[in-house]
Amino acid sequence: MEKFKKVLASTMAVLLGGCSAIHKVFVPSPSAMEQAIQVMDTPVNNCSPMLGWLGGICTLSGMALLVLSGGRMGYQPLIGGVLFVILNYALALYASWFFLPMVVATGAISLAWAGKIVMGIYKEKKNGRNI
Repeated sequence: MEKFKKVLASTMAVLLGGCSAIHKVFVPSPSAMEQAIQVMDTPVNNCSPMLGWLGGICTLSGMALLVLSGGRMGYQPLIGGVLFVILNYALALYASWFFLPMVVATGAISLAWAGKIVMGIYKEKKNGRNI
């Protein structure tokens, strides 16, 4: 009975602890082509998925309207969709140039506004009025 417990315990340890080791041994490493496909499939973090979807839907609806109306309607959604895609690409490339100055300017305005409020409270207290 004691030998059975030891065999059972060692078998369970191999089964539970050996999953990662078995995975490393039996699963081949990806080839260069598979790695390139994985890199291409990962989305760019700076891109806005909403702008991408909106641009794609607008472009498709514009093309459908152009086809259905015989070229009379559909230019506005087509151009708007292309502009949304271009805007998404530009934001992905130049987000730091756009957002960083915007954050700094917003912080400076907030700091100035808070200073104005604090100075107003200080002057009210100095004049003897309680707020």
